Amino acid sequence: MTGFVAASIAMLACTLPLGAVLWRGKLIEAVMALQVVGAVVVMVLIMLSEGFGRPGEFELAVVVAVLLLGSGLVFLRALERWL
Repeated sequence: MTGFVAASIAMLACTLPLGAVLWRGKLIEAVMALQVVGAVVVMVLIMLSEGFGRPGEFELAVVVAVLLLGSGLVFLRALERWL
């Protein structure tokens, strides 16, 4: 196991408290936790592609990062009437 794989496992373990915020937090706190989880997932995908020596998988992380930006804005726009 390389250092990149170990770091990605550790980062995924650090998302457990964010899951608790998603489950029990207020609406705006849950949206912010969702955005942080998305950023962590992008970093984990980058580290896993480097750790396993598959540079072609960087494209997946880039696509996920672009989609997360747009999806967060659309989600907040949809929830605007309840905030």
